[in-house]
Amino acid sequence: MGLLPPDPRGARGGGAARPGLRPPRVLRAGFEGAPRGPRGARARSERRRAVKEEMGGARRVRVHDITRPLAAETAPWPGDVSFTLQWKETIRGGGLVNLSSISTSPHVGTHVDAPIHVRDGEPGAGELDLEPFLGPARVVLVGLGADGLVRPAALRGLDLARPPRILLRTDSCPSSLEWNPRFAALAPETADLLVRAGAILVGIDTPGIDPPDSRDLAVHRRLADGAVRWIEGLDLSRVQPGVYELIALPLLIPGGDASPVRAVLIER
Repeated sequence: MGLLPPDPRGARGGGAARPGLRPPRVLRAGFEGAPRGPRGARARSERRRAVKEEMGGARRVRVHDITRPLAAETAPWPGDVSFTLQWKETIRGGGLVNLSSISTSPHVGTHVDAPIHVRDGEPGAGELDLEPFLGPARVVLVGLGADGLVRPAALRGLDLARPPRILLRTDSCPSSLEWNPRFAALAPETADLLVRAGAILVGIDTPGIDPPDSRDLAVHRRLADGAVRWIEGLDLSRVQPGVYELIALPLLIPGGDASPVRAVLIER
């Protein structure tokens, strides 16, 4: 970044401007460019009022972080690579900066699965369209069948296409530190229902949308075939059912089978 030119007004407290230079113009953010006179005053007044209304609305916005921590203590899938953070350089150790490296399975914590996870030749995390992960979403507190699955009856009466993002709160995995081998998942018929209804994304507060003992990953495959994206490992424990704005973007990992996300819900 270059140095600022000398103040053409001279030293502090005044002074003649140098020939050919105009005094700097002071701009007020959001109000510059309005014409002078009565019309300009009215325009500036309207802009100020709009800014105040916007700021007032911003104060009423509440952000819910629905992400599980990406930490060494976060339980991975059995046999998968857990998250580790290793310090390569530290200031305390004489380094110029604190510098680390991380190693993890992308399926630890809150993450998006890409279709390539279950089908060769399908898009990876870096090739996913971002629209499903950004926009209105409905949080649904669902009941479970006797087998621990979310069955179509749990979604009866809901318009699954408005909004087309459905986040399922099962409360079956309250802790990120312990692996629950009986976590709740979707029944294959529920995946079919979401596809038929026009949903574009489904999220769940468990490590997977299929049961942990699944051998065919039927829910994964049916959602992938129906162009429905999914997020696993959400933390919805402190979020009430309702409609929110979702932001949960996958990282740009070309060809990746999954990606961690920082997921938030915006309540207005």
